[in-house]
Amino acid sequence: DVIVSLDADFLGAGAGQLRYSKDFGSRRKISTPKDEQNRLYVAEPVPTITGAKAEHRIAVQAHSVHALAAAIAAAVGVAGVSAGSLPEPVAAFAKAAAADLMAHRGKCVAVAGDRQPAGVQILARAINEALGNAGHTVHYTTPITASPADGAASLTELVTAMNEGKVDMLLIVDTNPVFTAPANLKF
Repeated sequence: DVIVSLDADFLGAGAGQLRYSKDFGSRRKISTPKDEQNRLYVAEPVPTITGAKAEHRIAVQAHSVHALAAAIAAAVGVAGVSAGSLPEPVAAFAKAAAADLMAHRGKCVAVAGDRQPAGVQILARAINEALGNAGHTVHYTTPITASPADGAASLTELVTAMNEGKVDMLLIVDTNPVFTAPANLKF
């Protein structure tokens, strides 16, 4: 029912973009008098597709997203978090977003952008936990990709396996190892 985006362009970028767009759009349709649209609050440093769809959008500096997230977390009852001092428009945004989130416990979500630091990610998770969203609107999974300890060693192992005929099919997404792999690997 309520989405708070903390510099997360979930409608315009990322692996889940199509799914999130479909889910978001499905709650924008009014078919009966009882239907309600979802509401989107976006705090972002640069305009995005997600921000363009928001009913409530505020431009904030990237480093200020943490303070805004902390204010929302404190307002929804996350223990050990204090709001701190925010400029009036940002404080009003945080207060309105928190009130709407509280009114829709278990039917809302706070999303932190992937460019935001771990502190903002932790606050978004704490907000979702405090509102009872886990298992309802938020589902935690293991990461889709894992970063190998040594990317060069991993690529060397892959090339060796390919040369030995152990690889039947290789799917490459969002990279070009022919261009970026070390020349001595002869990828």
